[in-house]
Amino acid sequence: MVEIRDLGITKLGEQLDALGKLRIEAGVLEPEASQEHSGTDASVGLIAHWLEFGTEKTDGGSSPARPFMRTGLEQNKSAFKKLLKRAVSDLIDGREESARAALQSTTPEIKRGILKTFDRSREWAEANAPSTILAKGHDQPLLGEHVQVREAIEARVAPRTGVDSIAGIAGGTRR
Repeated sequence: MVEIRDLGITKLGEQLDALGKLRIEAGVLEPEASQEHSGTDASVGLIAHWLEFGTEKTDGGSSPARPFMRTGLEQNKSAFKKLLKRAVSDLIDGREESARAALQSTTPEIKRGILKTFDRSREWAEANAPSTILAKGHDQPLLGEHVQVREAIEARVAPRTGVDSIAGIAGGTRR
């Protein structure tokens, strides 16, 4: 008689299947995205969207895009890939109990990378206009009154919904 033993292949297959049903969201996510941004009639998510993509005003003025999310993801792409490879390796080798735990182990470092880019915006973002510097009293493109946006930046594991984009950056609405 032949005895067939499962050496963990079934469980591994289930975990890899579960991994394919998850994604990492990063950005200004709900519920923080819907919070009112102090001193404005807009939400934190809408301010984040304006910072990321810029604005054009009806009077001809505009604010340039300062893509902290896209820049943060691009500048840290190789580090994030290594984190994700390690997470999958940990799952395969049994050092992580679930696909969610494996991915969750990467989110603090992803958040840290985006925050680092946000904090160093003076190095890569278009400078504030002289009139903006005069009005705000500083020349930091993403600092000062945008501390609420910075504090709302998060990374988390969520179910895959079929939408792969910069998750959450457009979250929130005008109040």
